[in-house]
Amino acid sequence: MRRRLTLALFLAVLAALPLAAEASNSVSRETREETFRAVWETVRDRYFDPAFGGLDWNAVGREMKPKAIGAPSDEAFYDVLQGMVDRLGQSHFRVLPPSWIGTKHLARRGAASAGIELAEAGGEMLVWRMRESTGAPAGLRPGCEVAGIAGTSLPALKRKILAEAKGVAAGDALYNETVEALLTGRAGDRVEIRYSCGGGKESTAELPLAYSQRERSESFGFMPSMETEFEVKRLPGGILSIRFNLFVMSLLPRIRDALRHAATDGTRGIVFDVRGNPGGIGAMANGIAGYLVRKQASLGLMKLRGAELKFLAFPQEGAFTGPVAVLIDRNSASTSEIFAAGLQELGRAVIVGERSMGAALPSYIVDLPNGALLQFAAADFVTPKGIRIEGKGVTPDIAVSLSARTLLAGEDVPLEAARAALDRQAPPAANPGHAGFTVTGE
Repeated sequence: MRRRLTLALFLAVLAALPLAAEASNSVSRETREETFRAVWETVRDRYFDPAFGGLDWNAVGREMKPKAIGAPSDEAFYDVLQGMVDRLGQSHFRVLPPSWIGTKHLARRGAASAGIELAEAGGEMLVWRMRESTGAPAGLRPGCEVAGIAGTSLPALKRKILAEAKGVAAGDALYNETVEALLTGRAGDRVEIRYSCGGGKESTAELPLAYSQRERSESFGFMPSMETEFEVKRLPGGILSIRFNLFVMSLLPRIRDALRHAATDGTRGIVFDVRGNPGGIGAMANGIAGYLVRKQASLGLMKLRGAELKFLAFPQEGAFTGPVAVLIDRNSASTSEIFAAGLQELGRAVIVGERSMGAALPSYIVDLPNGALLQFAAADFVTPKGIRIEGKGVTPDIAVSLSARTLLAGEDVPLEAARAALDRQAPPAANPGHAGFTVTGE
């Protein structure tokens, strides 16, 4: 079987997909037996808890096999397989029929994009950030509400997805990924959007699709090359904001250099902005934390089959020891959550923003016979205090969200809340001459 490790956001999307197999009966008995055996044995051999939480997996197999083989339709067959893995009571376990990739709203049409980034706030989908070369009409700006994309009503799309998804968090993840997919396509094509700004009249515009000029990460294992964003910005009062969209090794030297400079240039506090960051390489969480601690510390524990992986942060030379904030939102997942939760429990960072996604488990996708797929969790994760954030997310110390009104006014309220929190904690600026200095890069 081919095995693929994927990012947490994509895994959350897969976990939310409805089982949409057509009501046919084309899967032969032999293929059903082979598929059933593949699912049952994969869980038996690779589930992170060899005790199965007290569940008798052998008995489950004996009970479910005749139901699967004798299912009256292909749809019912895959339903039985899903019901079997559901007995484990865990997220990130999903049996996906061959037809799942045909979900029309999810399938990307190409790699070019419209150059706008959306974020959900107050139940509406708002323009959050825009690429300078987006080619958007002058009236379209951060804070405008987008009601439709490519002929698809976003409110209707969300109702449909939430009705079909397993859990609100998973549904939100699928909705956001679907909306992003609607804004992509082939370079040179155009996508129509319907939007309004500040309660004004609804307008329609066609945005050109173009390839981004951003750098791309290196491939790592089964994780493909992806667009990267990195920004370091000096905020008022000597507070530094470090924003990055993925935990990938190509960004680590930049993050490390920013922290080393901050330790000596009069920086009074640092905000790590991981809003919308779906995670990536887990070891980067403790690697970055090493530049924030004075002594060895733990960010949590990953429990695998027969082994444990400790997320230990080792103090690094040139570490920044001033106050720290981590800015998260509902789309911060995986490594972003490990980083935020670990620093929160250590008392090393104040967490600002929205409750995170609650998708911290690493999982794999394996091929099954007949083109079906099985997603399964390969490990469990707990914080240093033994708390599972899977399905719960990280709760911010200071809860604050984006809003259309403040975005239209050019304000980033969550970032300002994080800056203000650090400003109250930090000692007087040692080098106030740096207050207006800005360094950015993507």
